Amino acid sequence: MACDRCGEARAEGSRYCAFCGEEQRDDCPDCDAFRSGGALYCGSCGKRLGHPPVQRPTEPGSDISLAKKLCLVMVPIAALLLIAEFCFMIGGTFTVFDWCATQSMNILGLVPNLVVLTTISGTALQVAWLLIEASVILSLALVAYQTWKGMSEEGRTEEKIEKTPLYGIGYMFAAMMAVNIIIMVVNMMFGKSIEIPDGMDTGNTPAALLEFADAAVWEEVISRLVPIGIPMAIVALANRRRGWPAYILGGFGLSKLAVVLILISSLMFGFAHMSGWGILKVAPTFFTGIMMGWLYCRFGIHASIAFHFLVDYLSVISYTGLQIPVSLATLVVMAVGFVALGLIILGLRSIREDVKALPDWIPDQESIFCRRGSD
Repeated sequence: MACDRCGEARAEGSRYCAFCGEEQRDDCPDCDAFRSGGALYCGSCGKRLGHPPVQRPTEPGSDISLAKKLCLVMVPIAALLLIAEFCFMIGGTFTVFDWCATQSMNILGLVPNLVVLTTISGTALQVAWLLIEASVILSLALVAYQTWKGMSEEGRTEEKIEKTPLYGIGYMFAAMMAVNIIIMVVNMMFGKSIEIPDGMDTGNTPAALLEFADAAVWEEVISRLVPIGIPMAIVALANRRRGWPAYILGGFGLSKLAVVLILISSLMFGFAHMSGWGILKVAPTFFTGIMMGWLYCRFGIHASIAFHFLVDYLSVISYTGLQIPVSLATLVVMAVGFVALGLIILGLRSIREDVKALPDWIPDQESIFCRRGSD
């Protein structure tokens, strides 16, 4: 129920009253018109308007429209790859569990360099493996649910797909492939190649199943949740946002602060891979970090975990009986990747206007994990 101080919150442009917590809705009939026109403030009531980065419409038959349609193929490809990887992880549950009984694993932190926080072994490692599996399962389930829910809404099929986390994961996966190919070719021109860490396991082995699943979950915690989610939650608390703890899990959208945190965390993520991989690994992991940071802010930590799992577990299924279909799928992903990367580069033409339109500190939407109503 609204209190007698709600008018102050509306006058200040706050979304919630600082005294009763009631959500303040638009009372001005002109806000939507100014918002759709890209204005930062309503010309009638002066309220600060929240809106996404400027979207420029494309003609149905334009090259950009056709390119976007081509990228839709990444949805079934990403889904099939994730299903295959998921099956291999689940299939190795008991094998890895038994293997962990005699093994140990370092728990790493990023502050900003990689440091060993502690080492676990035996029963503790077995419990960690089960928790890692549970995190991957929950992440994939949330991605599937959000995608299904997005597809069930009204509107054009293509537009609905483009708003789903599975499309975002597939789109960024393809673009990542293209970036990695370009960097690899440049390295080859100078007679260089990325080092492979000594003792790195690949294929359907207990060590690979554990290490790559652990990387998908734990690296997202220390590279996205800690350097992006925690600062955003603190700022949300300072701004008296309801449900501020949920900001730790991402899914709150973008602001100027969030963009800065994505760049900082991506640099940390890139340089963290120097250990074992060498300096040439920094650039590709930096760009990949930006992609995962966007997925984290846009959809939530489950989306960045699913993306990380998709990328890393390719090293598992690529050395099995699925090698041929996975190789064919990878070729398609690479081809689509250059289209996706081209669309991203075209979008950078308006990056100054898009960033300028973002809120300074806290995105205008809440985290999806605390949002009420239809979301």
